[in-house]
Amino acid sequence: MWEKIKKNMDEAYQGIKTATSKITLKAEEKTKLTRMNLRINTLKKEMDGVMTKMGNRLVTLREQEPQSNVFHDGTIQDLFKEADKIQEDVNKLKLEMDHIREEYEARIHAAGNTAGPETMAKEESEKTAEAGKK
Repeated sequence: MWEKIKKNMDEAYQGIKTATSKITLKAEEKTKLTRMNLRINTLKKEMDGVMTKMGNRLVTLREQEPQSNVFHDGTIQDLFKEADKIQEDVNKLKLEMDHIREEYEARIHAAGNTAGPETMAKEESEKTAEAGKK
């Protein structure tokens, strides 16, 4: 009888330990993603500023020389380059966020496994190899 109680307590403890690990990993993931979302929002505000400058410059150029090709203007070209750089940074952050989601999904799944360290290490190396193929 005592063995059965001990076994049940051990199982409950392992369940709590697993749940706590999963919650901790999910919190870490959400923290990283939130920081990255804040950075994306900052970049989007920068993009709004660049677009405002571009619009103001276009209006000024049209008022000064209605028949000119605005795309030959150095300021407009610089603003396009700046906008492209900002968009590239946003795209990199989104890609990195996808990788973080995949990483934490795998880690949370592994935390739920009751396999021994050898099996978990093998699964981790397989996932790393699979990620390298992508």
